Amino acid sequence: AMKSVAALAVILELTSGARPPRPPHIVFLLVDDLGYNDVGWKNPQIRTPTLDALVESGVELTHHYVFKWVSPPPSTPLYSLLRGCARGIQVGYFLLGDVVPIVSDPCGNVVVHCDFRVRDVWLGHTSAVARILLGRYCSPTRASFLTGRLPYHAHQWNLDSNAPWGTNLNMTMLSQKLKGVGYSTHMIGKWGVGFFAPEYLPTSRGFDTSSGFLGSGEDHFDQRADGAACAVDFWKNEGPDHRNGTYDAWSYRDDVNAVFRPNGTNRDPSIPLFLFMAFHNVHSPMQAPQWLVDEQDPSLCPTRRTLHAMVAAVDNVTTTIVGNLKESGMYNNTIIAFSSDNGGAPNDGSNYPLRGCKSTFFEGGVRSVAFIHSPLLPPKLVGTKFAGLMHICDWYSTFSLLAGADPSDSGPGRYSIDSIDMWPALTGVATSSPRTDIVLGFNFTHSHPLQGALIVGTLKLIVHPQGYNNEDSLSWTPPDFPCSKVPDGKDCDPYCLFDIYADPSERNDLSSNTTLLEPMLRRYNALGEEPVNWHDRAGSKPGGRPPDDPYDTVCAFMAERGGYWRPWHNTTIGTQPQP
Repeated sequence: AMKSVAALAVILELTSGARPPRPPHIVFLLVDDLGYNDVGWKNPQIRTPTLDALVESGVELTHHYVFKWVSPPPSTPLYSLLRGCARGIQVGYFLLGDVVPIVSDPCGNVVVHCDFRVRDVWLGHTSAVARILLGRYCSPTRASFLTGRLPYHAHQWNLDSNAPWGTNLNMTMLSQKLKGVGYSTHMIGKWGVGFFAPEYLPTSRGFDTSSGFLGSGEDHFDQRADGAACAVDFWKNEGPDHRNGTYDAWSYRDDVNAVFRPNGTNRDPSIPLFLFMAFHNVHSPMQAPQWLVDEQDPSLCPTRRTLHAMVAAVDNVTTTIVGNLKESGMYNNTIIAFSSDNGGAPNDGSNYPLRGCKSTFFEGGVRSVAFIHSPLLPPKLVGTKFAGLMHICDWYSTFSLLAGADPSDSGPGRYSIDSIDMWPALTGVATSSPRTDIVLGFNFTHSHPLQGALIVGTLKLIVHPQGYNNEDSLSWTPPDFPCSKVPDGKDCDPYCLFDIYADPSERNDLSSNTTLLEPMLRRYNALGEEPVNWHDRAGSKPGGRPPDDPYDTVCAFMAERGGYWRPWHNTTIGTQPQP
């Protein structure tokens, strides 16, 4: 009788949306560059049966936000690289030449000395005055998820493979929080938050094991890194992973099996698991096994057929994860969350019906396709949609509290977390989202100076133009994009203001209504009054500098050490092949 009462209590606790009675297993699926419409439950031409089943028996998150992506084009003026110095804003990840003074703040963050002024530097131009490293900006979303900070409090800049940056070591990552309360922690796929020194590697930041690549992008088949294809970026724990040469999604599938069956035996299901599965797909280059491409609709244009195949590979790996959870007896106490790191890529993905691509602050760049699935969710919520505001940083507090960890992370050299516990809202205990505003970005220069975006309630302010390199940054991509295209819309010059609930496609600009615009501008400008060291907290090892030339010196450095990307501040780590 007592057992029946206890069982009934657990059932009532779960159906009411209360916290699980024991720490749940946590699986977070992060897909790279996935378009808002590029999943099977939105586009029936895409085959994602496992993901479809998960969202259909879970809760779709319709207003889940992330950071955008950018890659500075060579022809873009820098405008005023150090304009932010006058306002005390750290200048991000730019690496300046020897003639430019470099100083570190007390937290070890390299900042640019504000006595120097750059007036006529162009992105991509290398001279005695400045060297500016180009990169793909997938890092801020990852840093936001792992640290619980909004990107402008973590870093808005990408951490390119040859730059001496890493997500601030003073910030406790989610993996460290969960490991501290007994979780087994594993990271598979794309890291992207710094590796110039060993202390920035995943296994130094709370993960028991890691496998995948360390930088921002690479070839899916041979794993040669973007920007410096002379070296392979494939890493396992503390050394190179010599399995390169296989389609990376299949290597990750093998790594999933290894997490659930370490040393060939089933893992202990009583030990809570945190699996961060950070897919490389569907990031460029657009590549998939030919047999998988051949399975896609032949009426589609080649780019879209390949993209569909890449999404199908994501679904394939997800099937392996779900199968392992069920076979190991862990599934009923598991939470699976899913998100893209930004919107669909220019000229590749479809963000229909949203506007813009991943290089913009329009909804197509920052509103990610997302869901949560778990047997722990109240049955009444299965198959529903949650329309409350949520940012990817909110998983930090949500998962920490579910695991029994204190999510707070205050102290010297770090801004306190921005993360909000969303579990009561996601499970129906709260009637609305506790998040009422999101700073999507602040004073971020890409293609146009000092861009930013802010959501307050239903209104969204976009600061400064978003048009980028004549791509689909200003248009509304159709479901079959890029097979067909549509004309661009008007850019934000100097502002756009939208009601993202009444007008999710951002067609009706309200910025001419000063009654609505002025309060939003005051909220946005007030962010500049925060203390200087609250912004862009990407950390750098004091005195650390990467090799000057990303194609010669760096390649020689890596070639001397086996031809694999690795931390370059410690030449002994990772030189021995993995068994």
